[in-house]
Amino acid sequence: MTNKLKGTNCRQIFQDYFTGRLDKYIQLCKMNIDSKCYDGVYLSTYKHMYPIMLKQREALNMAFNELDEQTQAIISNSFKNDGQTAETLANEYNMTTNNIRRLVTQFRHSYADHGGTDETEKQLLQPISDQIKAEKKREHSNN
Repeated sequence: MTNKLKGTNCRQIFQDYFTGRLDKYIQLCKMNIDSKCYDGVYLSTYKHMYPIMLKQREALNMAFNELDEQTQAIISNSFKNDGQTAETLANEYNMTTNNIRRLVTQFRHSYADHGGTDETEKQLLQPISDQIKAEKKREHSNN
């Protein structure tokens, strides 16, 4: 049975992966954990994020490596550039738009089957954002 993941969240995660941002997020997360400069909600958030992002990368690697060369190119090009639409790719690869969309959907299902999640970097950092807002609110009320 295939996991149900939000397509819009997966799109962001896939874009992060294919543009190299996911690797950068993982490196920054690890640096923040290892730096001993953070505690409280900051450290717990980074410690929570790190294994999730590692699992996302692993699931994406496994799903991507199962594809043939042409499908890898189509999937990669689908997410490297925001301007790439299914229509553009269909013309480029002499396929129908529906076939391109079907490949992307199959890739998302494969990602889910390999344990991928639909938690975006922004969602994972939400506790830190909430903490910063609370600190600013306290600062403002003290003035």
